[in-house]
Amino acid sequence: MPDRSLAEKLDVLFRAHGDASLEDVARAIRQSGGPTISASYLWLLRTGKKDNPTLRHVEALARYFGVAPGHFFADGLTDAVTKDAEGLAALRLPEVRRLAVRAAGLSARSRRALAELADALGEVEASTGRQKRRRRARGGAAD
Repeated sequence: MPDRSLAEKLDVLFRAHGDASLEDVARAIRQSGGPTISASYLWLLRTGKKDNPTLRHVEALARYFGVAPGHFFADGLTDAVTKDAEGLAALRLPEVRRLAVRAAGLSARSRRALAELADALGEVEASTGRQKRRRRARGGAAD
């Protein structure tokens, strides 16, 4: 997997935190005694227009999002945090939360079977999406 940019790492964290507003994050950092930071500066970081924050800003962002400062630099750590953040974001969907709660009561064998079924369904949907894109590219109608 190619290295993720600082902007991509920040975007994942923002989405995992319910797409907190830039102003809310800036205000929370300032109110917690962190460095002066503005919503516009966070926007520049999140969009990749700036990519070299100060150490104090990195530490403040790490504290706010509950990750190690190294998350913004160490790709191995980033991958683990990204998976956690994506999982938290997925759990915001009511149907995913309901499925997770019901799956927790199943045996390990049944949970593995459920995971395999979800993987297979994901492959079918991805394949169907590729087929639709190919038909559109050839000028055919999509389903």
